[in-house]
Parts: sequence; structure tokens; C-alpha cells
Amino acid sequence: MITLDRRRGSGELLCLFPRGSVALGDLEYGDFSLLGKGVDGEPITVGFERKKIHDMINSMSSGRLQAHQLPGLISSYKVVNVILEGLWRGNPHTGIIETPKGGKWLPLSHGKRRFLFKEVVGFLATITYVVGVRVWRTANEGETVQLLTTLAHWWTSKDFNEHRSHLSLRTEIADTAQLTQPGLVQRVAATLPGIGMRRSREVAKRFGSVMDLVMADAGEWEAIPGVGKGIAKKVREAITGRVE
Repeated sequence: MITLDRRRGSGELLCLFPRGSVALGDLEYGDFSLLGKGVDGEPITVGFERKKIHDMINSMSSGRLQAHQLPGLISSYKVVNVILEGLWRGNPHTGIIETPKGGKWLPLSHGKRRFLFKEVVGFLATITYVVGVRVWRTANEGETVQLLTTLAHWWTSKDFNEHRSHLSLRTEIADTAQLTQPGLVQRVAATLPGIGMRRSREVAKRFGSVMDLVMADAGEWEAIPGVGKGIAKKVREAITGRVE
């Protein structure tokens, strides 16, 4: 169930959601929120801030986004998302942000100032890579609702560690976050339930060989960052082939 903040400017989207998929509420920060399933089903709070490009530029310029909204969102939710809604582009010659109006692309101004595409994208890159905020772009209100309902299903349909679409049966597992080929221990660990490529790095630091990995008991697995009792149990069951 998605909660939509009744006090903010997203109430016009209520009628666009499928019946029974959203409820009005009072959110201190963000326009939407939901309670998802984390690792081993532990509840995890997910928040969404919806902005159009002129709202984004206004809040960037005033500092309200950096000084108030983002800190509030981060303190309120485990996972923070920003949805940037609407069509906009950088002029191919000047780089100035433009929006469509009357069949033309016209410069978007904040007072007398015009913003460059690289300024906005640079800001979005910083909050994505440095702060850890997920940024999504949608074309219109309908696509925003479609995005929210799809993400709500993703977060609630199964436990976080049960999402496996990133895994492959190929022996060489692609990992765009690293430039070198993962070692054998990491590649083996990444195929185990609840581990994946991210936790497999910690597994490789812990165990010097595949034999060490196989012989490790549940307690040794639990000592690895991000691996709790539930994942350790599933890993041991996968390795031994029996329920422990």
C-alpha cells in the first residue's frame, strides 16, 4: 500500500492510482511512502519526493532541498527516491535547460537566472552517487503513477534477498562496479542465496578459498557484514543440500 501525503501537491494523482493501491496520510517528509520487505522480510521504509524541473531548480537555488528536504527524507526513510517529472532538455547549442511550450522548446528561468543542463545533472549525480538517493525521471503524471505502483510491487512482492534477476547462470558474472574479474571465491559466493555480488566481496575477504567457504559454519557466515542468521541458514542449506 502506497501512502500519499494529503498535505502536499500530489493529491491530483490520487484518482490515477488503481483502486485500493494508495491511501492518504500525513507524511512529515516526502510525497509518497511505502513499507517494503527488506532482507529476510524485515520491514524497510521507502520514501519518494516528487518534483517537476522548475520545482527542482527552485529548491536547489534556495537551498531548501539540500538543507531541509533531503536531510529530512534521509532521516525518515531507509531508502530515499526523487522522482523528476516532466519533459526537459539541455539546449544542444547553449546547454541551457529548456521545457516544451506551444510546440517549441523554451528556456526555463528562475528569476533572471537560467540553469545549465550540466548543473542540474551534476546535482542529481551528487545526490545519487554521494548521498545514495535514487533518482527517477518520468514524462508525466501517468508515468509517475506507473513507476510508483511498479516499485511498490517490487518492494512488497518478495523479500529483498529473493530478487534474483541480476544473477546469471554464466560462470563469469558481470559486475559493472569493478574493473577486475572477480576471484573464484567471490564468483561462487555470488550464486548463494541472499549473497549477490555486493556481499560476495565481503565473503571473499573472509574466506581464502572455496574450501574454506564450504566448510564454514553458520556462525562464521553471520560474522560477515550484511549476513544475518536468516541468510546464513539459507547459505548453509544450499551448500549442504539439507535443511538445518
